[in-house]
Amino acid sequence: MGQRKSREAIDYFQFTSLINKSCTAEQKIVIIENLWLVAMADSHLDALETHLIRKIADLLYVSHADYISAKLWAREATKPSYDGTSNGGSDGRRDADDISRRHP
Repeated sequence: MGQRKSREAIDYFQFTSLINKSCTAEQKIVIIENLWLVAMADSHLDALETHLIRKIADLLYVSHADYISAKLWAREATKPSYDGTSNGGSDGRRDADDISRRHP
């Protein structure tokens, strides 16, 4: 079903509108952070990846400040530490509660 829907999609609005209806602002920021983590997984950030994440962030009504903050967090989380592990905490992931604590 998901593949069929994605083939039929003209734009991202139908998918992001579902997220907008069911997710909090904090959850949307977590989605953007996770998109950055995926984009940075190969240690190369392509202009098309940046453009796509920006477009999705706009459609999710994520502020530019939160978009940049998510990018910086993901960059830090994917940066290798001296022992060869990531710097993102126990597993490099955060959830909406982490975001809530950051944005009281």
